[in-house]
Amino acid sequence: MKQLHVLLVHLGRHFSKLPVTPPIGVLSLAAWARTHVTGVRVSLIDQRIEHFDHEETMRRIVAMRPDVVGLSYMTDASSAIPEATKSIRQALPECTILLGGAHPSAVGGAALEGTSADIAVEGEGEIVFENILRALQEGGGFDEIPGIFRRLPDGGVTRNPGAAPLIANLDDVPFLAYDLLDLPRYWSATSVSPTPPPRKYAVLFTSRGCPYRCIFCHHIFGKEFRAQSPARIVAEMDYLESQYGVLEFDFFDDIFNLDRQRACQFAEEVCRRGRRRLSMVNGLRTDILTQEVVDALTAAGMSA
Repeated sequence: MKQLHVLLVHLGRHFSKLPVTPPIGVLSLAAWARTHVTGVRVSLIDQRIEHFDHEETMRRIVAMRPDVVGLSYMTDASSAIPEATKSIRQALPECTILLGGAHPSAVGGAALEGTSADIAVEGEGEIVFENILRALQEGGGFDEIPGIFRRLPDGGVTRNPGAAPLIANLDDVPFLAYDLLDLPRYWSATSVSPTPPPRKYAVLFTSRGCPYRCIFCHHIFGKEFRAQSPARIVAEMDYLESQYGVLEFDFFDDIFNLDRQRACQFAEEVCRRGRRRLSMVNGLRTDILTQEVVDALTAAGMSA
């Protein structure tokens, strides 16, 4: 089996007054790849916490000489992608360059225009990422991987038929790969939580998909709600607490309280283990928020 060095890069310039939090998306991709694909070594660069400019970020990427580079980014970093991918291609002509994250999910194949990247992935990425890595190890092409946008030999772009597969049971998602980060560096930076730094926190994303159709929101995870069980969530919290000394947990779900029974059961599970410091920085939909859920989460340690 071919050994692969995979470098995941979360792009985005960070300025002192802007919030920065651990990059959940690439942490999940890294954890999934290491669990499901043998012979893969994963590294990570978060441009925002490093305060690198784009040129320094590219120098770091090239110096690591990866076989695969995955660039994850929001729209505000999209203007840097054409030059970034060209720099990587010139220095590492055999490297496979992948684009993913919020911007490619929003624009699809257009994310490849003007770049030297090979593949753009829209939507949920773990299983697609696994299939891409397996194809590289086996020496095959990417034409059988459903739902991806890929570069053709003549430079054009095509979309493979079918839809990118979603993870049916989110309890199967491994714990986020926090070992790839220097987590304490995030503790002293301003985050999206109303609590100012320093704070020993980690971020969690415990559900995916939302049935509502708000025009301002993303569509990365589809419209079918899927969620981790309360026991699975608390198990990861226990791990982060014991392994890294985490004292606070920020939840980044899009709609944590869609399943009211799950929200209450989660709160009960937390209370059984001892009250935590919890912050719902995103994803409590207020028009379906009940007093029962508010009381349960408050008892579990939810402060915002």
